[in-house]
Parts: sequence; structure tokens; C-alpha cells
Amino acid sequence: MSSQDTVTMQPIVSPSTDPVEALATPSTQTQESQEATQPTMTITPNNDEQKIFEDQQGSSELVSKAQSFLESPELKDTDSQSKTQYLAGKGLSGETIDELQQALASIPIVPPRTYPEALVSPTRSRLFESLVTVYYFFTYAAGASAVLTWVYSKFVFPRWVKMITAKRRLREHQFGLLKRLTEDLSEHRSKCLTASMIVPTEDSKPAIVTRLQELSSQVPLTISKTSKQPTLQSLSDLTGYLSSQIHLNSALDAAARAYQFQFSMPGAAASQPKNEIHEQLKKDIRSLKGLLINRRTFMQGLGGSIMPNLGRPLTHPSRPRRFAVIGSGGAAGLGTLKVLLDELGDYVRAGEVEVVGFEQREDVGGVWLAEPRPDPSKKWPETPVYDSLTTNVPHPIMFFPSHLAPPSTPLFTCYQTVNNYMRGYVDRFNLRKHIRFNTQVVAATWDDSIYQWKVTTQHYGSHNEEAKDVTQFDHLLVANGHYRHPFIPDIDGLDEWVSSNSRSYIHSIWYRIPDPYRGHDVLIIGGGRSGVDCSDEISTVARKTVHSVRSLGDQEFEHIIQRGAISHFTPDGFVHFKNGKSEYVDRVIFATGYQYDCSFLTQLPVQEPQYTSGHLYNSRFHIYPLALHMFPLRAAFPPNSLAFIGLPIGITVFSLVEVQATLAIRQMTGGVSLDFDYELARTLERNEALQKERPSALEVARAWHRFAHDRTYDFLDLLWRKANDSRRIPRWKRELMPEGYVMRAEWRELERLGLAKKWVHGVGKGGIQEWIDLMWRVVQRAKEKQRRDMALLI
Repeated sequence: MSSQDTVTMQPIVSPSTDPVEALATPSTQTQESQEATQPTMTITPNNDEQKIFEDQQGSSELVSKAQSFLESPELKDTDSQSKTQYLAGKGLSGETIDELQQALASIPIVPPRTYPEALVSPTRSRLFESLVTVYYFFTYAAGASAVLTWVYSKFVFPRWVKMITAKRRLREHQFGLLKRLTEDLSEHRSKCLTASMIVPTEDSKPAIVTRLQELSSQVPLTISKTSKQPTLQSLSDLTGYLSSQIHLNSALDAAARAYQFQFSMPGAAASQPKNEIHEQLKKDIRSLKGLLINRRTFMQGLGGSIMPNLGRPLTHPSRPRRFAVIGSGGAAGLGTLKVLLDELGDYVRAGEVEVVGFEQREDVGGVWLAEPRPDPSKKWPETPVYDSLTTNVPHPIMFFPSHLAPPSTPLFTCYQTVNNYMRGYVDRFNLRKHIRFNTQVVAATWDDSIYQWKVTTQHYGSHNEEAKDVTQFDHLLVANGHYRHPFIPDIDGLDEWVSSNSRSYIHSIWYRIPDPYRGHDVLIIGGGRSGVDCSDEISTVARKTVHSVRSLGDQEFEHIIQRGAISHFTPDGFVHFKNGKSEYVDRVIFATGYQYDCSFLTQLPVQEPQYTSGHLYNSRFHIYPLALHMFPLRAAFPPNSLAFIGLPIGITVFSLVEVQATLAIRQMTGGVSLDFDYELARTLERNEALQKERPSALEVARAWHRFAHDRTYDFLDLLWRKANDSRRIPRWKRELMPEGYVMRAEWRELERLGLAKKWVHGVGKGGIQEWIDLMWRVVQRAKEKQRRDMALLI
């Protein structure tokens, strides 16, 4: 080396990869190649090289080469200071060197293809994302749990509690039934043992018979052929045989009655096998075992062979099964009698079933049998029918489906026409011979010892205790109606208000004509049919007519002042309403409805309405609990022994009773088998639902048997299904029933114009379809008139 050269130690750099040297002069390249074998060192450039480098400093190619040089594998691991010194030695400015190093830092390192992938792209920590995921998971889980908890507490848990409560009640009821069954079986066992004592048994030591047989075998009889002794002996043997059979029959019959089983005695019919008693006994034992397995099918296993099962075995096989219809003169009773004869007519004609109807009035008609001038000495009139009463439902919808009204009958007819229609119904189906008129049922008591009803009757109006008759029946159908015993609410101050001799009040059951109210200030309480009719009629003659309807507000019409609920009366003659208004009145008519009266059922207590009850009772506003508003539950008598007919309100009784009676009779005779446990659970559930809607137990009772129009026909179809009957309410009734008010108003208009008779003349001769067409014509006329009136207003 030249002594002039300054020698300093530098990082090892391969000359072949130096991009800066690649741009130097050829002499410089030759010199460096010659020095390649010498130790690597950095040589300070001379002035010529510095000048050439500075001339090319601004060249982009030089910068690019320098950048490639810095990215080379040989310099990658060299520290930043050595790189800076080297580039500065090559003549690059400080700014250029900084830019190159910054650019180098931002360029990602591209590893060789053989470099392990795990080292090239190490897995980034996902702890934060995992924590976020867990957070969202628990958040959603907490929200879903809150929603499920709310749904469970709002819907599932209350229903679960209801179900558990219902099951507990049913279990208690079942335990009670099983206890009674155990007691009855014990009693029957003792009776059977007592009766078996009289059954003749064979002598254990028939010494006399044996001796006679021995003597007869050893000493032959010497009887001539002409002697009559063999004939007498044969007759004697026959008499003895018959006597023994009669004695045996009577003994076995006593034992059978003790067990209350129904079967024929041996010898009763030549075609009966000798072991029929044993087979029947086995059958009854199997039926009894079935009670312990399934109480629902128990009753269907019992009964005789000559007729369908009638709910319980006969106590006395020799007499017919007896059905009593209480209140048989009204629509409910007549419909029930007709269905009884339809269902059991063959057995009635054969004498195996007896049907008896009790009616305290002198003829058929029920409430439609008018009493124009009621006897004031009686507590209540026999009927609430007033002189101007007409039906508020067209008769094709109202009357029995099995019996249409005569042709040309007005759609909305008077009470006389209804009564004549019922007489025609009785005559057509020959019902009168089954009714005992002027006969009042004063008591009906279930006797568990004979499994029958003891019904006490007397001549209506008689008070002679000795003239009472007691008759036993297997089944009762109560159809005595609910328009006979009025309800008058207890209003504060009423007694003080009426203390003046110039003021008085009555129930609408006494109302007949408006004339007695001429010139008076009259208050009518109640928004039902009778309240509306009384208000309309009395307003034509009274000085002032006030109509109180608690569900309506104040409104004044041309002749009627409408007010809401009443607060109290005052002695000065004023009635005060809850809205603060008051009116002076001197006459009051309570059109406030009626009460259910079944006082002849001695085991049906009367008590104030309650939210819950462990036994059947009559609150006067409802009878609770009943299955399907018919069959008693939690009662002192079996559900199959009694049925109430016609209790629901809001359903035309003519349409209701035939389906109710069909279901009742088929249930009593084993044609169908209702699940009374299920019906009790449904009854309790409906009671709880009404308690949430009504403010008091009284309001629940008032609403219990009341049906809205939109539920009427659904309930009737339900009863048909329960009775296993294919009949259903026809579609035209469902469509026309909501138009009843429109039809009635339009029919009144036709009567006012004198067109009603022309419209109805001859209608009905061709059957029900003619009546349907007439009703649609009336509805169409009313709607066309409404459209014309609306067009005039517009």
C-alpha cells in the first residue's frame, strides 16, 4: 500500500455486492479487485472519486443502488451507525441517508421460501378478542335468561301452580270417593253375608233321604198298574222341585238386591244357561275392579242386557228405570221430554223406562203462558209476560229446530203465538200424557242407601201435609226456568224513600200495561229487554220517565231521560246518581232480572257468592260448580244422577235445550262418558279468569252463566261434539243472528207501513229456506235504507 493512504478498519463488505463501487471508474474497479485478497478495510476516497460521487449524488439511480445495497443480506444485520458512516463515505448527504434508512425500515422483510411458516407469521395473541367474545356471550346469555325468567314467571309458573292446585283438589275428591266406595263395599259385604244365611244348603248328613233310598232299593214297591199313586208321587215331586226353585230364586234375589246387581234368576227364561249368574257376577266384579283402575270407564261396564247402561245398576230389577223432568211445561221441560222419548222411546214403550214430567201450572207454555191480571195476594206472579210483549229474535232462529212455526207467522211475533206454537209442539210429539199438571215439587233428596232420588210432590197451592206424595226416581232433569223469582237490589235510602204513601216501587214481573203510571214521575232501573220496553211504553203516558242503566252515560231523548248508576234515594223523593245528578220520582220499576231458584233440592245450599267453593251451591245468580253448565260437581249426589237444563243466559232457550237434553240423557244412559275431572279443571280455570276481570264475587256470579252472542253457537257446537252427535248449528244462523236488532227495527217499520203481512204471506210452506230468504230480504231493505240516509247526509 502507499504510505499516503490512510488505513482504517471497517465492517466487512463484499466488493462484488457494493452498488456504489459498481459505478466507479474502471481503474478504481481494477485496483479494488487487486486488493480483494488483502484484509478488508475502508479506504478514504481520493479527490477524484469524491468529485465523481458528488456529481452523481442527485442521480436517482445512485440512490436506488444504495437502497439495494442496504437491503442486501450481507448488511442486514449491520448496525445503523456503520451503515451511515459507510454511505457518508461514499459521498451521500445526511438527509439522503436518513430517507434511505426510513424507507428500509418500512419495507417488510421477505423470508426465503424454505423459511418455516410458523417463524415467518407468528400467531398474534387473540386474548383480547377472546375476552370480547366471552363478554358478548355472557351478555346475551344473561339477557336470554332474563327473558325466559319473565316468561316463566308470567305464564308458565302460574299455569303450573294452577295445575298443581287442580290436581290436589282432584286428588282430595278422588280420595273421598274411594273412601265412600270402601264404606259402601263394607256395607254391601255385610248385607250379602246376612242374605246368604237364608239360602238353602244341602244337609251335611241327609240321614232320612239315605235311609229311604236304602229301603226303596231293598223293598220293592207293590203298586198295581191301575193305581194313581205314581201320578200323585210325580206331582208331589214336581211340586217339591218347583217350591225349592221358588225358594232358591227368592233367596238369590235377596242376595242380589243386597249387592245391587242386575241379572236374571235361573229358570226365568228357558234360553238362559245355568251358569249365567256366575258369569254376570264375574262381569260385575270385573267392573268393580275397573273402578280402581279407571273410574271413567267404570259405569259403562255395569247395566243389564235388555237396555243400555243408565249410569248405575238398578236397585230393583223388577221395576223400570225412572226419569223425572221438573218444570216440564216450559220450553226447557218440553224440549227435554221430547228428547227423552226420542232417545229412549223403545224402552218407554216396552215398560223398561218411565218418564214423568212435573208442572205446577195448569197448562204448557211456561213464561209464555200469560197471566194478564196477576193475583195481588201472591208473593210473585206466575210469569213476567206483559201485554205488548213480542219476541226480540226472529222465530226461525228462536224456535226448536225440530218444529218450525206455521206458515205466514210474523218474524217477530206476540206471546200468544209463541204459546200456540208450544201447544202444537206438545201435540205433535205426544208429550201431554207424560206431564202431571198442577203438581209442585216441594223436595228432592238423594238417598245414597238406595241410590235414588226421593221426590216429594203436592197439588200446587195445597198446604195439606198429608196430601204429599213421595216417589223414587233414578235421574232428575231440572228445567224449571229462571224467570220466576225476581231480584231487587239493596239501594241505600230506598226504605226511607218509599215511606211516603205517595210513592211506591215494584219489580217488572208485575208490569202489564202503562196506564197506572199516567201523570207520574217514573224511574225504570235496568237496561235489559223488559227495562227498555217499559221505558218506551211508560214514556207515552208518564209526566217524566227516567231510565237508569249503569253501563250508559247521561243522555236526554224526546220523552226519556237516560241516567247512569244510582247512588242512593232520599226521603224527599229524589234519586241521586253516582255522577252527582238527581231526579224527583214517585214510582220505581226494578227491571233488574231474576234469580235461580232450586229450593226443592234439599242438598243444594243457598249462600252468598264466593270466589271459591269446595262444594256445589246456589248463589241465586249462578249454580257452581257445574260441568258444561249442566252436571253437578263436588255435590252430595253423583254427576250422572242430575242435570240442569236451560241455565245459560244469552242463548235462546229453544235452541239450547234439545242439545243439552241430548247430552244429558246420553251421559246418564252410558251413550257418552264425560271426563268430569277435566271438566272440573276447566271450571276452576274459568272461575280464576273471571276473578281477574270482575271486581267482586257477585259480579263473577252474575257473569257465570251469561254468554255473549259471538260465543253462543260455539258453545252449542261444543255440546253436540260432547254428545257424539254430528249435528251442528247451521251457517245461516251464525250469519243472521248478529242482524237481529236490524231485522227487528225494520220489521216494526214494515208493520207500521202495513207491509208486514204481505211480506210474510205464504212463507214457510216450502220449508226453512223460505224463512231464511225472508230474513235476508228484511236485512237487505234495512241496509239499503241506511245507505240512502248516509248519501243524503253527505
